Amino acid sequence: MSRHEGLYQHLHTLAEPIRVRILLLLSKAELGVGELARVTQLPQSTVSRHLKALRLDGWVSRRSEGTS
Repeated sequence: MSRHEGLYQHLHTLAEPIRVRILLLLSKAELGVGELARVTQLPQSTVSRHLKALRLDGWVSRRSEGTS
């Protein structure tokens, strides 16, 4: 894979507007999947799917909270 193809794939992840919206929300505050689902009014499974794509392409990282 050429450098340009890698860049294209990295940017292609942002082709879906909800992923850009999620990134914008996360740039303002650390939010969990449930919080993002409430704010975006999307099912938690949908938000999780988009977060996984963003994580796999390096746009976000996972942070475990542990038990409370």
